[in-house]
Amino acid sequence: MTGGEVAALLAALAFIVLVIFLCMFIKKLIRNLEEMERTIKSISSDVDMISKQAENVLASSNTLIKDIDDKLNIINPVFDAAAEVGQSVSEFNTATHDFTSKFRNRNKTSLLTRFIPMGRKNKRK
Repeated sequence: MTGGEVAALLAALAFIVLVIFLCMFIKKLIRNLEEMERTIKSISSDVDMISKQAENVLASSNTLIKDIDDKLNIINPVFDAAAEVGQSVSEFNTATHDFTSKFRNRNKTSLLTRFIPMGRKNKRK
């Protein structure tokens, strides 16, 4: 065997080893791709299920919010009436306070004028 034949034999062996490693790599790549496909199918079905559940939750939430809004619209007049009553009580308190202040001041003035006539000083003799 000549040097050229040995070199060709070594090149053929190296090519065979390369092909074997490429086949092993491709086999592992195929397994990984198959696993990835199964994972994607699983995730896809999970996302579909979650999406349907989210739609149900949103529909229930919308119904609940509408119900609460309707009930608040029914109750709002009660709160308005309570606010008006509070305002009336506050105004009544202010009016009562003003009236009692005027009444007190009037009584003090009239009592003083009874005992000390205006324009005269109380002189002792």
